[in-house]
Amino acid sequence: MCDDCPEPDLDTLTRAELAELDPMYLTVVEVLDQWHYRGLGVGAFLDLLAAEGYRVTPIEVPEILLPPPTE
Repeated sequence: MCDDCPEPDLDTLTRAELAELDPMYLTVVEVLDQWHYRGLGVGAFLDLLAAEGYRVTPIEVPEILLPPPTE
């Protein structure tokens, strides 16, 4: 990928394209599929990611993530 190229919309890519872009993307899609199919909670999603060798690390975010609506 070039440095000046725009980022692709990940929602429009096939699994093969996701894997080519970054194998992690394909892993997350497959974990999401398992999680959704089983109808599990968030803890199970994190457990499934951990089973694939990933861990989720909390990050600090501002108290207000989105600006208030203008209307």
